[in-house]
Amino acid sequence: MASGHVNRANRPNTWPLRPTPQSEDSPCQPGANGMDPALAAVESRASTAAKEDVMQVVRIGLDLAKYVFEVHGVDNHGKVVVRKRLRRDAVAGFFANLPACLVGMEASNGAHDWARVLTELGHQVRLISPQFVTPYVKSNKNDQNDAEAICEAVGRPSMRRTTEINRSAGGTGRPPHSPAPGRRPGQARQPDSRSAVRAWDCHCP
Repeated sequence: MASGHVNRANRPNTWPLRPTPQSEDSPCQPGANGMDPALAAVESRASTAAKEDVMQVVRIGLDLAKYVFEVHGVDNHGKVVVRKRLRRDAVAGFFANLPACLVGMEASNGAHDWARVLTELGHQVRLISPQFVTPYVKSNKNDQNDAEAICEAVGRPSMRRTTEINRSAGGTGRPPHSPAPGRRPGQARQPDSRSAVRAWDCHCP
């Protein structure tokens, strides 16, 4: 046999492979949306597992902002089970679908209003001064890292918190023992003018 001759039996098959026709009952047939049923089943199981993880959340750090809020939640073992970015109009709906848990927020102007909303949904809310959250920020300061730091700080047993909002606040939207709107802290309640007149009449000879 010549050295340059190639046996046809040993020649590799270079013809393109034709697609194998599949029967109608084949499990690999694409679904109605063109997706492989096996791949769709895997994605469905992953989505179900993610929902189950979210339902195990016990502590959440909520970073408040003007338009977009950051959520960072962990379970009993400290494992991150939810890390989400929410628009303002979606915050109440998200927490309404969660089991009752501890929610931490930095004390700010709008924190008491959101604390009232989350308390009415059954959650326990704690407000923390921002100066106590700063040591728990791991890297560059941004909304996501702030939410993680709040979640870490609110879980510390010895953490000094500004106040704790619960249902005993009476749904007033402000913490217990706080001054009424329009009254400065430490400002005494002004007596009624009619009561003062009656008291003056009583002491007149």
